[in-house]
Amino acid sequence: MKAKKIKDCLPLVNGLWSKINYDFPEAFEVDSSQLDIMFLSNWGLRTPAPILHVIHDDDEQMPLSQQELETLAGIINGTFKHKWDKLMNVAMMEYDPIHNYNDHLIENIEYSEDVDGTKNGSGSTSKNGTETHNMNNSGSTSGQDNIYGFNSSTAVGEGNNSGTSSNLESGTITDVQSGTSSNSETSSNDTTGQRSREYTKTGNIGNISTQKLLNEEIDLWKYNFLYEIMRDVANFVSLPIYEQ
Repeated sequence: MKAKKIKDCLPLVNGLWSKINYDFPEAFEVDSSQLDIMFLSNWGLRTPAPILHVIHDDDEQMPLSQQELETLAGIINGTFKHKWDKLMNVAMMEYDPIHNYNDHLIENIEYSEDVDGTKNGSGSTSKNGTETHNMNNSGSTSGQDNIYGFNSSTAVGEGNNSGTSSNLESGTITDVQSGTSSNSETSSNDTTGQRSREYTKTGNIGNISTQKLLNEEIDLWKYNFLYEIMRDVANFVSLPIYEQ
């Protein structure tokens, strides 16, 4: 391969990054054409790595063909995609830089209660009684009837009346009661429901100062996810030697 620089091997338009085609989150507003420009701007003057000599077999034809770019991109994806996914998860993580203690609990409890009951009862009553009444009343009466003559003030006896009366009452009353009673009762109560609770505890566990947390947050801002990915590709396709 006669080319001495990466920019001679990789086309600027429809180049290597269009073939790598890594799925960047929307937070990174870049496309493959912009990445090609950024890549060649930073590493275009480097010396091509031996892998380019293996993939490209025509020393007279530059840059790499589309088929050769696809072959190179497939190797790069297979080598670095897992690492890039992990780095992207870190870059997109949401957190509170001041509160390094965050305890978030969501608890859902489902419950059910099934209560069945049966109540049976039976009984009998019996009443047998006898009443006896015996009443005997007796008595006698006597009397005399008088009459008066015409224009006379003296009564003359007419006759006497007398008599005897008696009253006898007796008898027996029998009262018999008997019977049987029964009752049956069945109850059922089914209850279902759900209880849930959620709480969050945040704070600082106390062994790291707020100033140190802020300094570490600033250091994290300096981390450039895109630059890290492009540097992996640069180290794969080029040598750390810059040609003039």
